[in-house]
Amino acid sequence: GGGGGGTAAAAPLDPRQQGELTGLRSLVAAMQAKEQTLIDSLVQLHVRMEQLEAEAAEAHGAAARLKALRDEHAVALELLGEKEEKLEEQARLLQERGVAH
Repeated sequence: GGGGGGTAAAAPLDPRQQGELTGLRSLVAAMQAKEQTLIDSLVQLHVRMEQLEAEAAEAHGAAARLKALRDEHAVALELLGEKEEKLEEQARLLQERGVAH
């Protein structure tokens, strides 16, 4: 047979140790890739959250404008109803005066 020679400064790893080291390096690389994937997902979720917050603020503003318009519409209808009542009253008075004369 034959044996491999090593240097005195650094003893070579035996095959079992080399296998463990390779496995650990692979595991670290996989964990780093997973970490980067999670970071990317977190960034995407943060961007989406900001978009949704902006949309929610816009919807809230639109709802407030809609409420203001509905309130104005209700006031306008009320004023219109009062004017119609006054016109009907004036028309009735004019008709009574016309009948009286």
